[in-house]
Amino acid sequence: MTDELKRLKPRIVAALKSPPGTTLEDLAGLFPELDREERFEEEFRNRYNDAIFDWQHSNGWKQAPYEVAQEIAEQIRHEMEYQIRSGRLS
Repeated sequence: MTDELKRLKPRIVAALKSPPGTTLEDLAGLFPELDREERFEEEFRNRYNDAIFDWQHSNGWKQAPYEVAQEIAEQIRHEMEYQIRSGRLS
């Protein structure tokens, strides 16, 4: 079971290990990193959506090809990782 848990997100593991009746607010209080992870995911989605919009605007409103979308996501991911390590994003 522990190998299976390693593949899950921390919030899922926390929910599975919590006693019955535990609310999301309880989990957020016990595991503050869960709220932080959620903010990072939201920040990533916002940056990604903005970058895709900019790409489409610059390219005649065509849908971004899969490879372009993947490259944009990877660039944003690297940028956010750097900002987290340097303390500029918390």
